[in-house]
Amino acid sequence: MNSDLTEDEDIIAKCAISHGLALSVKLAVFEEAIEKTIQGTKHLPEDLAQDGTINMSSTEISSIIGELFIQRNCVNLHSDILDVPDFFWENSELEPLYAMTRSYLDLNKRVEILNRRLDVLKELLEILQDQLNTQHAHHLEWLVIWLILLELAITLCWDIAVKDLNLLGACDHWVRCKYD
Repeated sequence: MNSDLTEDEDIIAKCAISHGLALSVKLAVFEEAIEKTIQGTKHLPEDLAQDGTINMSSTEISSIIGELFIQRNCVNLHSDILDVPDFFWENSELEPLYAMTRSYLDLNKRVEILNRRLDVLKELLEILQDQLNTQHAHHLEWLVIWLILLELAITLCWDIAVKDLNLLGACDHWVRCKYD
């Protein structure tokens, strides 16, 4: 690296750079997983625009939303991408080299872009979830309307056939005559 550094200092400096490179690789794995999710869901708004319907169930959409939360948690909470490794607490003179490596690899900007992509995906899936809920409510409304119409038809038939025409009395009379 630098001819002014001893061999031990050179190794430790390489270790500082290696931390930044390792985080970049870890972030690339998250980027690839999120890209797969994007590719798997990019047809949804197109389908909705063409057909006006969604060919997924509410459970499937909720499952994808759950996967997005897991991915976001991995990037922001459960990995050390946003943190300075403990190594630099003991070797604080190398932290500027680590920060320079992070800056060169655009780690903070890449995390920000990942979070924005996750936000857009989450928003898309929430809109689709709302659309499914609206479709379900629409179906339930029609079911209630048909049930009310059925009840009305049964009530009308009962009132006309049984009460007004006294068909039950006629039936009772016919049954009595036949078996007497």
